[in-house]
Amino acid sequence: HFGSNNLCCIEHTFERFNACTASAAMSDDDTTPSPPSKQPRSGGAAATGFEVVVGTSRHANDAELVDRVVQLVIESYAAVGGHKTISAEKVRGRLRCGDVEATTARRVLHLAIRDGRAVGCMSSSLTTPWTPTGCGHWGFLVVAVDAQGTGVASALVQGAETRLKQGGCTEVQIEYEYGAHLPHTQRLSDWYEGKLGFKDTSCWFMNRFLGMIVGGGGTEFRRCRKAL
Repeated sequence: HFGSNNLCCIEHTFERFNACTASAAMSDDDTTPSPPSKQPRSGGAAATGFEVVVGTSRHANDAELVDRVVQLVIESYAAVGGHKTISAEKVRGRLRCGDVEATTARRVLHLAIRDGRAVGCMSSSLTTPWTPTGCGHWGFLVVAVDAQGTGVASALVQGAETRLKQGGCTEVQIEYEYGAHLPHTQRLSDWYEGKLGFKDTSCWFMNRFLGMIVGGGGTEFRRCRKAL
């Protein structure tokens, strides 16, 4: 027996397909947070000695900081056997978006700075083409391998969600790729859907279908939301 829930899911699959694949296909955008090699801890080393700020042109004009962000992306993905990069020009463009008032800029890049050096970053967006009105988005979460587990990721998320709430959002959405055979994605799932309180908004069929597009099969592309 196929079940009414599965039938309803398939009925909505194709009307939602364009928006979903648009977000899944933007490999250089902020739709899929980068996987940390360690699960961020609630305990452990104290989250001291760094500050979270919204990037601006001042940061964009700092060539060393921009190069550091590029390296953070490369190193974080390499630590879990992945590959992702971003151009220095794109980093500068994202940083300049913060020149507008933080609660009105559509998308900004948050930075975690320790001793003048970037140890993490993430994007937050008040609106996206694939989220409904009032639902913000964050992603592109990257933390230096040697700073993971020290509270940097949690502080970045708090900063992003505070901005989204102040900007009028009542919900926030994230997306990530999950595979039961990939240990680092289980750590992501435990953190996102456990500690942070996100709930998967799609049915298994849609997640696996998008997983075939994003990861080549064998994974799920999960889209999760929570109230702010």
